[in-house]
Amino acid sequence: MTEETQLVIMLRNDASGFLEKEYAAIPLAEVGEFEPLLVNVFAAQRDGGTYIHMKLSTGQDVSDWQYNAVYDYYDAEVFTGVVMSVGEVDDVFNPTWELVFEAGSDGAAELAAKVRDLLEIHSRELADTFEAIAEVESEYTNEQ
Repeated sequence: MTEETQLVIMLRNDASGFLEKEYAAIPLAEVGEFEPLLVNVFAAQRDGGTYIHMKLSTGQDVSDWQYNAVYDYYDAEVFTGVVMSVGEVDDVFNPTWELVFEAGSDGAAELAAKVRDLLEIHSRELADTFEAIAEVESEYTNEQ
């Protein structure tokens, strides 16, 4: 019998900041080719609900000019109506965004589908962003 690798979502205690127990486990195969885009994910309970915090990045190292250009051209509004909030994370090496959404009560399969859907949206927006910034490199590198 082979063990399937799991993406484990831990429940964080908001008061202490520590990850205390497993909230859900998603088969890594559900994340598929998008795994490099996923920095981390955890759950937090507050105000009577459970919220998933998922940090997504570029899946690759970017140069200095690309760092700024990616943030300028990435349209976080692609998540409007899909997540509660999207915020830029500025204390990391590569452009990173934190998405927050309600976990819901539909179980692990539905949570896995939501995570995959968000990763797909992010992947498409990243592809569009990298295509757009390729045409404006000189604006960011002062090559006129």
